[in-house]
Amino acid sequence: MAGLRYEWTTIAGNSLVAGSGVVDRKYHNLFPNVLLSYDLTPDLIIGASYNNRIQRPSYQDLDPFVTFIDSLSSFRGNPQLLPSYTHNVELSLVYMEYASIKLGYTSSKDPMFLTVEKNQSTNTFSAITRNIESSEMYSLALVLPYEFPWWTTFNSFGYTFNKYVYSDQSALVVSNEPTYYVNLYNEFRIPKVFSLEITYEYVVPGSQGFFIVKPYQSLGGSISRKFFKDQFTARFSVFDVFFTGIERAESTLDDFNVQYTSKSDNRSFMLTLTWNFSKLKDAGISAKTIDGDQKNRIKD
Repeated sequence: MAGLRYEWTTIAGNSLVAGSGVVDRKYHNLFPNVLLSYDLTPDLIIGASYNNRIQRPSYQDLDPFVTFIDSLSSFRGNPQLLPSYTHNVELSLVYMEYASIKLGYTSSKDPMFLTVEKNQSTNTFSAITRNIESSEMYSLALVLPYEFPWWTTFNSFGYTFNKYVYSDQSALVVSNEPTYYVNLYNEFRIPKVFSLEITYEYVVPGSQGFFIVKPYQSLGGSISRKFFKDQFTARFSVFDVFFTGIERAESTLDDFNVQYTSKSDNRSFMLTLTWNFSKLKDAGISAKTIDGDQKNRIKD
């Protein structure tokens, strides 16, 4: 399979306060993609792929005005942000459609990352998104599923080595930091009694541009039972049981130290009651997402 996409982009942003345009940019691009696969056996497939993608700045990151957090810190947009272009290459070996091992390489030009800058005259700090020179990523991913009559397990493991190149006080800085993750899913079934699901995630994000992100983990699960000839299902779920899915990071720049903690209300409980009325729609009908990339550029 092969494809080629052409895009022509026009960006215009006007400021009623400044009385002039703050963003005025036009560019066009070609994005090729190639996918090759070969059946070594009926259950074993080897594949290779290449694609070229673009990541555009969010509208909030382009907004040049200042949003104050407190008396010493603020967010500031950057109308000079450029889109980031990424080349992805992947080799894969897939067994029985689910178990797989994948090797990947990603090269990005002008990737965007959040940085923190100090105003020496006012001794205040501004968080602003900027383009860095380049980034590279080498990845290895392993998926191991298995199913018994009473147990289903789906486990994924990943290792990524990131390399970021950026300028710090006119000096070129190279930041290397590995990233890895473990995702575990297990379902235990006792027929006519209940089903128990347990999920666990452990992530070491490593380097993210100017920041080193500290490890975090999350444990969740659910218990469910079916009634009335499997038409009615009651499920009780809990997410992030120990409230450990908290993102923490610190700046890698040498002139000052910046640390942040990002918390959200991830620990929650949910009771779900489902009644299956059999088929109420055509099996061929499926949901479609239109313009999803543009919607992702709008931040809360």
